[in-house]
Amino acid sequence: MNTPSVEILVGEDNPADARLISLFLENWEVPTKLTCFPSGRKFQAYLESREGNTLPLIIFLDFFLTEVEGPKILKWIRDKGLVPDAPVILMSGSYLEEVMERAYTFGGNYFLEKSIDPDRFFDEMRGILNFLIRSQSISV
Repeated sequence: MNTPSVEILVGEDNPADARLISLFLENWEVPTKLTCFPSGRKFQAYLESREGNTLPLIIFLDFFLTEVEGPKILKWIRDKGLVPDAPVILMSGSYLEEVMERAYTFGGNYFLEKSIDPDRFFDEMRGILNFLIRSQSISV
């Protein structure tokens, strides 16, 4: 019997941060299917190749992703009408107000600070993802 899982796409060019996200999701109480991309172009190419098919339920984007930054990808996703219902979480190590403001201006649903403390990062991820499950923004 197949267990339903939440498909999550991650655009993250820092291997350490990508690994942290992967570690968290491996231990989260909800089964997930995780796909990571180390650049904005690869992330966009993947979404374009899936257009018209089942698309991800949650997207995490590094704000300063290489080749194409997270906010530009987010704007592209929203302009094309791709994954209109998928929550997009923009992440950055910078907690500056202008970074957060730009994340929301382009249609981001949440902003996640990439803390150097893994426990704090996990707590913030858990809070966002559990809220999405409880509020039925995503279904398992």
